[in-house]
Amino acid sequence: MTRPEPFDPQILAQIRDRFHYADRDPQSGRRVFLDGAAGSLRLKEAVGTLAQWSRRPDAIGRPSPGSIQASTSIEMGNASVRDFLGAGDRVVMPAMSAVHAIFRAVGAAMVGGEGDNIVTTELDHPGAFDAAKYFGDQFRKEVRVARLDPGTGRVPASRVLDLVDERTDAIVVTHASNDTGAVVDVETIAAGARIRNPQAITIVDGVQYAAHRPVDVLQLDADAYIFAPYKVFGIKGIGFGVLSDRLATLPHWKLDAAPPHAWKLGSMEDATYAAWTAVVDYLEWLGGELGDPADRRQALLLAMGATARHDAFLLDRFRHGTDSLPGLAHITGVQIHGGSDGIGDRICIMILSFDEIDASTATQMYEQAGIAVRARNLDIYSGRVLEALGCGPVVRVSTCHYTTAAEVDSFLRATAAIAAGRPASR
Repeated sequence: MTRPEPFDPQILAQIRDRFHYADRDPQSGRRVFLDGAAGSLRLKEAVGTLAQWSRRPDAIGRPSPGSIQASTSIEMGNASVRDFLGAGDRVVMPAMSAVHAIFRAVGAAMVGGEGDNIVTTELDHPGAFDAAKYFGDQFRKEVRVARLDPGTGRVPASRVLDLVDERTDAIVVTHASNDTGAVVDVETIAAGARIRNPQAITIVDGVQYAAHRPVDVLQLDADAYIFAPYKVFGIKGIGFGVLSDRLATLPHWKLDAAPPHAWKLGSMEDATYAAWTAVVDYLEWLGGELGDPADRRQALLLAMGATARHDAFLLDRFRHGTDSLPGLAHITGVQIHGGSDGIGDRICIMILSFDEIDASTATQMYEQAGIAVRARNLDIYSGRVLEALGCGPVVRVSTCHYTTAAEVDSFLRATAAIAAGRPASR
């Protein structure tokens, strides 16, 4: 079997040079960063752009050059969202976070819906699952939950579509799990939902998926696609969604005199838009290094396509290791959860546990070895998914496109030591 190809080492070195703290923590020194699912490393240009624009006093609406620049920054940020997602001229919805954006989209679908149920999945992040439950309860509509397969950690599209009928107002579904890494076939779900009920609104949580693979919103044909820039090499403080015309014009929070498709509430921080554009500029640069794109969108597709291949390479190395270094599937005393069907159609996120040591202690041992991972516990963020998988607290390891093979190998060596009851060397 042909193994996936990583980035060329020279390109990867250039990529890493564009990020803050790629190989060291500002407090604890050198370390391996394997917690991208909780928030990626920050692109230097995004941070610098945020600082530069945040100093400016110009507000939108003044007859000054600075004010015009601020307005232009927001327009460019919206265009960058559309370019990144292949969203054409769809409405861009800003919010203070992706969770905020999901709640706004689901709320609009419920206000405008005339049915009696909403569909979501066990695999969804609480930001999506709880939005479906909150508005379902508020509007007294049945909340239907598609169950995940505890072995594979997936929710097949058929399980979601089996719950959709002519009385479904909305389907709220994740594009990729932030626990098992499983990719959900949202294109099939959106298409199937339109057949079962053309009025049903499909809302996709793309927060974990968007940093790993290309997204084509028009091909997916969902009514909302939502992501968080801080998971995609940017900064916190803003989330984005792109909306279909029919969702964008449903009743929603807006000023009374604003047009039907307006989703901006109050004065937006133009610096956050500028910082996001810096991320898309970086991806355009990367695409140009990898090929000869005809335009900005093509450059982004080249960059994210190569990112997907590098992601698959890393996932393969985590699971199977090398000829001289066992992967997670071959280390005695380690259990991978939600991955029984292998690495196909997954982003590079895995959860594991140890036979002889709890997840919290293991995470601390990784930290002492200079490796940043995350413990996922039976709490409001992970409890529902972990219980559905039939496991307790776990260690989550996750990457982004700047992760190297050497960093994976450091993790595997540390994991073998922890499983054997030995301290992992730094």
